[in-house]
Amino acid sequence: MECAPGLDKLLSADNLAFIQKGISISVASRDRRLVPSLSRALACVRSEDSTQLRLVLVASQSQDLLRDINAGSAVAVGFTEPSTHRTLQIKGRDARVEPLSNLDREALARSKKAFGHEIGQLGFDDAFNQRFFHAEPHDLVVIAFTPEVVYQQTPGPGAGGVLKPDPSGQAEPGL
Repeated sequence: MECAPGLDKLLSADNLAFIQKGISISVASRDRRLVPSLSRALACVRSEDSTQLRLVLVASQSQDLLRDINAGSAVAVGFTEPSTHRTLQIKGRDARVEPLSNLDREALARSKKAFGHEIGQLGFDDAFNQRFFHAEPHDLVVIAFTPEVVYQQTPGPGAGGVLKPDPSGQAEPGL
């Protein structure tokens, strides 16, 4: 499976906006024995060169996942909008752990605000959102990776299907 030369070749503009807007993000990997590791990410942003995704995580809550990523394991990321259950899954094999950049900090601030609005529709108050996003600045890290495949995972008849770019290079929409 070859890596896409840019995110716009793999994700439609709508899907790229969706995964960066402040929704529920679950990140998974595995160790060499195939034992899974899982953590939540607080934000997602595309890299400055638009070839990778960058996920902000709390390191102290992600020890097993970070260990597996550092050992060279693949990554699978689920992006779910709680109010609609719209879900995409993106996989990649070149994940690595990096420190936060200013780009990541800006994405984290946007995600916190947007996620608070999203879960507010479901009855969760701002205090919950503040606790959900609470982390010491030194405890935040990034997992950066090149997406290789995108799956439609929204419950329904299309769940599990691979989203493929059309020949013009524009990726198909998620729904």
